[in-house]
Formats: sequence, C-alpha cells, structure tokens
Amino acid sequence: MDKSKYKIYTGVFLVDPIITKGKPAFALSKFHITYHYQPGDCRFPTNVEEDDWVSIHHHGIYDDGEILASKVSLLHHNSEGERQSILFQRRRYDPKNDDEFLAQYPLHITWSSGELPPVIAAERLSDDSLMDKYYTQTSQKPEFNESEWKYKKDVMVANDLNIDDEMNRKVYNARLNHIFGYLDPIGVWKTYSAPDEEKIDNSEEN
Repeated sequence: MDKSKYKIYTGVFLVDPIITKGKPAFALSKFHITYHYQPGDCRFPTNVEEDDWVSIHHHGIYDDGEILASKVSLLHHNSEGERQSILFQRRRYDPKNDDEFLAQYPLHITWSSGELPPVIAAERLSDDSLMDKYYTQTSQKPEFNESEWKYKKDVMVANDLNIDDEMNRKVYNARLNHIFGYLDPIGVWKTYSAPDEEKIDNSEEN
C-alpha cells in the first residue's frame, strides 16, 4: 500500500469560480459531500470515476445553533444509463457482503459544526425529533411568504435570535447567504486521502 495516498473516503467536492490568467476557471471548494467512508477501501458508485462531474440537488437546511448543514442528493446514472438520485452515504461495508453497508446517513454538506466533529451533523440529520424542530425544506419553499420557510422559530431560538425582530432576521440571513450561493450546483467526484494510515482523523469527516 502506498501510505502517501491512503484512501479515506470518496465523495463530491463543490466548486468555486476563480479567474486564472484572465479566464474563468474553477477550484475545489473546502465544502464536500461524503459518499463512502471506508478507510483503505472506499469506493465510488457504479459507473463513476475520479473527476467525474455530478449535479447536486439541495433539499433543505438543518440549523440547531451548533450544527449548520444542508441535506442534499446526487443525480447519478445507474448501470442501465437511467438517471436516479443517490440519497445516502455508505459508511463502511460488510466484507462478507459488498452490498451490505453497516451504517447509512443522509447525504449532506456540513457548513459549520463549531467544536463538534463533523460526523455529528450526519447523526442529527438522522434524528427525526431534531429534524422536526430544526430542519427547513428549501426545495419546495412557498414563493408567497418567505418567512414560512426561511425563519423557523426553533431555529431562530437556537441561534439566540427573535423571529419577530427584523434586525434578527437580517442577522440570520447573513448566516445563510453563503449557502444559497451553492443551491443546486455541480460538483466533482474525488477520493480524499491521508498522508499515511496513522494520521487518519477518527472524527470521520462529513
């Protein structure tokens, strides 16, 4: 094994527009979507290779004041060439059965997690009681009343903000603005590798 390229997980990295020598180009963003977390043997979906492009669909935002994350899916072509959505991460697999994964979390982008390990975002997105309080769907937001989808009382309270205060709503807008620049973007499939096996971050990046 080449320990200088010890593979930790496969996933999709968002892209940022840049200018190179006066021409538009792109750079990989620090934000990513973990697909298969399996140190030493992470895999891409069928028919996917390194550096392939993929469409990202944004479903909604989770925000409890500690974790800020987006729930997403990836538009993927299956082995028959049909377009379908990938909705879940693959986290390790059963070596006796390649199709049996030991844990699944919703695909997501962790925008911030404070002092908490990023994997906490995946766990909270899997908790129905937390999702009921802190998740705001954006893929079907009503056009006629922004406050019905963008400002949720429990989310505002979690961020020490008052939903009825106009200035507080502006503060919350600032918290979300960078996310809305990434809604329904494209990304690039990549493998994340560590310098060597001993330096794997046990917090399991998400």
